[in-house]
Amino acid sequence: GIRQRLKQEFTGVDAIFFGHTHQPLILRENGLLWFNPGSLFLGRRSSGKSIGVLRILDKIEAEIFQI
Repeated sequence: GIRQRLKQEFTGVDAIFFGHTHQPLILRENGLLWFNPGSLFLGRRSSGKSIGVLRILDKIEAEIFQI
């Protein structure tokens, strides 16, 4: 899937941000943050309209808001 392809392409990173799937996701896996903000538009596989917010200070924090 898309996560496996991204993981192979981007090594040594703290976070991977992607959006092509339009599925909101915040997942921490072995120290890696996966973040997909979802979509502002309803699509075939959409779980609703959403936006994502990232805060990057000492660490990366992510939040998804349904709108």
